[in-house]
Amino acid sequence: VLCRKICYYFINLYYPLLSPEKIAKKFDNRHRTTVIYSLRNIKDNMSVNEKLEQNIEARKVKNNIVNNQHFYAMVSQTTLYQYIHPMTGNYFQTRKLLIQVIEGLCEYTEHDTELYVTEVKNHLEGS
Repeated sequence: VLCRKICYYFINLYYPLLSPEKIAKKFDNRHRTTVIYSLRNIKDNMSVNEKLEQNIEARKVKNNIVNNQHFYAMVSQTTLYQYIHPMTGNYFQTRKLLIQVIEGLCEYTEHDTELYVTEVKNHLEGS
């Protein structure tokens, strides 16, 4: 156990620069084999974990892209987007103006209640 703890310490400090054999030379003869085995095992585990993390990250990126595409498809079908987009003719200007209009619409009130609050409640109750 002590050897494994020492291996973790050394792998964090030296492994990126040295091979397991070179790191093992820092230990006495009776621990060298254990150190080499432990370092190789740690390296293999790290490689597997890095690959898993990369796969997870790749899935997250793919999901973000797909979700953004779905969201854009829904937004682009709205009456407001279809009204704004022909005026700007540019996706980025449309996006900016759409957000500004939504923010502006949030300022309207009716009977001391913001209209967006009423709309949200109506749609939540209807769901």
